[in-house]
Amino acid sequence: MIVTVVAITLYITYYFALKPFLRKLSSNAARSGLPMLSMGTIAERQAFFQMSLVVGAHLVVAATLIIMVLPLSWWHRQADQLAIQVGLVPLAVLLGVGESVASGVLAECVYGLLRLVDIHRIERGRRSRLAAEAIEASAGGWMKTIRLAMKVNLCAGTILLILQLACEEIIFRFLLPRCLPGQMWTAGLLFVVMQFSGLKRQIGGVFAAVGACVMAASQGYLAAQTDFLLPLVVAHTVMFLSSWTLTSK
Repeated sequence: MIVTVVAITLYITYYFALKPFLRKLSSNAARSGLPMLSMGTIAERQAFFQMSLVVGAHLVVAATLIIMVLPLSWWHRQADQLAIQVGLVPLAVLLGVGESVASGVLAECVYGLLRLVDIHRIERGRRSRLAAEAIEASAGGWMKTIRLAMKVNLCAGTILLILQLACEEIIFRFLLPRCLPGQMWTAGLLFVVMQFSGLKRQIGGVFAAVGACVMAASQGYLAAQTDFLLPLVVAHTVMFLSSWTLTSK
């Protein structure tokens, strides 16, 4: 019971309180005259500093839950089966691409539904731009932060991205299912809800939530069946980068 309360408290604190605060903090730091933040534009400096703070805090949250929930035997098993997990990397890449394509198809369906809502509201004499606002907002947020951070430093930005996604995989596939009722179902739901955290416009999380639903189903199932971490991190990274590539065209 105590572990469950701590897990939920950390989830709410980090994703819905700390991340918005770190965004404001990074904005102030980006406008400062610190030599370490002299590279790039103000927006790029803010994105890089924000990524650094967000990932650092995420690592602390993940480490806290790991100490409380995951036994050392789990890590020993990951190390003992590393060769098998490396061999599964090509399949993980294909999985990530497949998740990206599936998310794109579902996102098109969601866009179509929003367009229908817009048409219906306009016919009733009300101004409505839900579809357009969802597209505009989804181009910002997390995707924009990653893109700008990588412009500042491609290597550091890539490392920060992988660490962030690895934390998400550990937390939502291996930690929360072990300490919450409903296990993988509850963890998957929290993963989807998390897509709306720290956004200036909540509608910007709509398409991210679609992708999260796909990943919660596929990667949650694989985590429950195999207990492998590396392939899931690879699939998540490939899914993110391929979705980013598709949406930037």
